[in-house]
Amino acid sequence: YATLSANLAKMRLVRENGVNLNLQATHLLVPPTLEDLAVELTMSANILYGGADEGVRGTSNSLQRRGLQVVAEPRLENGVVDPSSETSQSGSSSAWYLVSADAHTIEVGYLKGTGRAPRVRTTVLDKGRWGMNWDVSMDIGVKALDFKGMSKSS
Repeated sequence: YATLSANLAKMRLVRENGVNLNLQATHLLVPPTLEDLAVELTMSANILYGGADEGVRGTSNSLQRRGLQVVAEPRLENGVVDPSSETSQSGSSSAWYLVSADAHTIEVGYLKGTGRAPRVRTTVLDKGRWGMNWDVSMDIGVKALDFKGMSKSS
């Protein structure tokens, strides 16, 4: 709870050229191991405190009002392999990320004139062969733009 709350505050305090960006986190990206805990923390009406060092707290869950959407992503835990170099990047079962939809963190681009949809070409097999053939292509690109709209757990 405390770490998530601190990271939410950290994202709100991000500045650029002396100007507060006031970025609100909209998504909580977690590995599948932390999915249930993330849902409990962001959607429960109350948070229970167990230790004497917590002090006196209210009974409402202040994280619930933020409306964070929890997204569980297996690649965060399993890691990934770069298809061109076959280099393996390990994952973590404890690292999680906050992302703001208000920031331009990642941009997805499509080739102009494609209608942002795959192109499908259908042909009938010939020369003594029976059946149909489908050729599907899609021109899409993704680029990381800025780190300010994303915060990794510390």
